[in-house]
Amino acid sequence: MIRVLLVDDQNAIRQMLQISLQPQLDLQIVGSAEDGQTALKEVEKQHPDVAIVDIEMPGMDGLSTI
Repeated sequence: MIRVLLVDDQNAIRQMLQISLQPQLDLQIVGSAEDGQTALKEVEKQHPDVAIVDIEMPGMDGLSTI
């Protein structure tokens, strides 16, 4: 099972990604975050294998986050 964290400042995008990925039996969405700071906290808490991160976000952008 691949554990996935979704990071995007737009809630609608995070929801669409989650809906799109849910049918994949080998993926588990373990969390989501609306900004880089929250994403880093979620990584420490959830220990995802993969993070799908938006590059352009307010505050800490995606490049700084990864």
